[in-house]
Amino acid sequence: MDGTTVPVKSIDDTPFCEAARGLEALGREPAPAERSAPQVLAQNERLAGFIEVLAANRPQDAPDAVDALVADYRVLSAAIVDANGDIEAAFAVLDAEDPELSIRLGLPDSYHDAVVFFADRCGTALPSAGP
Repeated sequence: MDGTTVPVKSIDDTPFCEAARGLEALGREPAPAERSAPQVLAQNERLAGFIEVLAANRPQDAPDAVDALVADYRVLSAAIVDANGDIEAAFAVLDAEDPELSIRLGLPDSYHDAVVFFADRCGTALPSAGP
């Protein structure tokens, strides 16, 4: 070793960051081709829990994109519950009632600043740029 040190970044273990890492892990879970409504509702319950922990423990220096992500995912989660776990029905309602929200949920960079904040603060991965 040449005596050069590389700073090691510590990972924040606050509830906020644990929820951010939980969301990341939830997003990496493989989705079966056909999920039953109870499976969807169980996954949605986990999503809603992580979102509420993020909201309750939001750091003061978090960007507004974190608030936008929380707000949008609360609406999505409620739509899934209202549709009894039918994802297609939930998105049909969102498409009709709030088409801009539906579009935001489908765009990979809608919550870019939140994702970067999660990565910097909590150690989550940044999405790959793709091919």
